[in-house]
Amino acid sequence: MHLAFVYGTLKRGPEDGAFPNYPKIMGDRSTEEAEFVCEATTVLSFPLVVGTPYQVPYLLDRPGEGSPVVGEVWRVSEDMLGVLDDFERHPHYYTRKPLVVASRDGDERLDAEAYFMANGPMVKRLVAECPFIAEYLSPTHTARYVPPSQRVVPKDWPELKCFPKRS
Repeated sequence: MHLAFVYGTLKRGPEDGAFPNYPKIMGDRSTEEAEFVCEATTVLSFPLVVGTPYQVPYLLDRPGEGSPVVGEVWRVSEDMLGVLDDFERHPHYYTRKPLVVASRDGDERLDAEAYFMANGPMVKRLVAECPFIAEYLSPTHTARYVPPSQRVVPKDWPELKCFPKRS
């Protein structure tokens, strides 16, 4: 079993299922392949941004920048880890890497893995143009999110459409 730290659209969130990818990816597999462990915060600070025309949350592999990031820890099977890798397009789009998180109550530190935006030109633009946030929220961020099945990928990204806008 593995511990996965999720910080965006895979969170279970409030009971109304407001995070768009939780029911499709995590919810159907709850208990046998994916078991909720706790709410947690990264021990180190990282930039978390919401950007691209599809308003996707990205955790950037730049430790020490940004702030501790709020998310959830899930215990997942090897098969479920493969499902998450496929969903996150690891290792080409997101890269799964280890990190340490603290349970929300602060009683426990856990070694988990999270999906970071793969370093490249897009990361430089996200850092330059998008404000860093500590938590991906519903409906603040999810209202603008476009699921993968509804995206048309342009050849270039004319604008990142960060939310909220950097002042």
